[in-house]
Amino acid sequence: MTPRPTDDAAFLHGLFQGIARTERECYGVMAAHGAKMRTQILTAGGGANLVWTAIRPVVLGMSPGPVQSSGAAVGTARLVLGAVI
Repeated sequence: MTPRPTDDAAFLHGLFQGIARTERECYGVMAAHGAKMRTQILTAGGGANLVWTAIRPVVLGMSPGPVQSSGAAVGTARLVLGAVI
């Protein structure tokens, strides 16, 4: 993880950008294999901070969607129940 910026905020921003780009590539592979793609992106749990929720929609080209609860356990339960697919 070098060269590392001396500014911690710049370093974290770069990490978030890299993660979002990796996520975008994953969605591209899924789409290439026929997966139905969403037009909104939802963020919950520890990832629901202001910086991350601002970066993801820009990098992914999706609008942020409304989240009833940002708790990770709620999001996981909804996925299991098929409410967010």
